[in-house]
Amino acid sequence: MLANTLSRPWPKGEWIIANYLEIHPSEIWPSRYFDMYGQLIERKVRNKS
Repeated sequence: MLANTLSRPWPKGEWIIANYLEIHPSEIWPSRYFDMYGQLIERKVRNKS
């Protein structure tokens, strides 16, 4: 569910919401995208195969 993205990490849902708002997901959820040193954490959407 897309609503779950608001309360727990789900990269695919985060990108869907961020793309709709035309911003990067890290602007909405900085704690999910930056480590304690302020370095960007690379998070990718998994492909279902």
